Amino acid sequence: MTKSYVVRDSELDYDSNLVFTLDGRRSGQPDLYRHLHRRAGGSVQIIRGAPMMSEASAFRIEVLLSFQRALWDMVTPSLRGVAVKPIGPLIEARFIYDAVREEERMTVAEVEAYVVADFVPPVDVSFTAVAVPISAPRELEPGEQWVYLRRESEPE
Repeated sequence: MTKSYVVRDSELDYDSNLVFTLDGRRSGQPDLYRHLHRRAGGSVQIIRGAPMMSEASAFRIEVLLSFQRALWDMVTPSLRGVAVKPIGPLIEARFIYDAVREEERMTVAEVEAYVVADFVPPVDVSFTAVAVPISAPRELEPGEQWVYLRRESEPE
């Protein structure tokens, strides 16, 4: 019986020249292979670099982390919320303001530049500034999620 062991890149010791070929043969550091072989009680197939999560999940996490950094010093008193829709290779974002003036458009363009700089093509971005008065609720559109929400009093 063949057991498969997943060896992720983060678990490999690159200083020891550990290399596994696509057909499961090994070269370099045989101790790990022998250890896994004994543990399995038979044949062992080692798969190097197997993904830990789906590409969509990894992309979503990268986008959220990028926004966390890109929003530093960009949150103004009139910003009510930021909704993002990360569907690779496109990142869409809505910046919800009390009112949109040139200053808000420039801020959104700056955040957009920071986010796009974190990715390589074919990733593209589309950010917009929208005005939603304080009397109107902030609502997500399909596929969006919040990356920033201002604390607001409940309407009476």
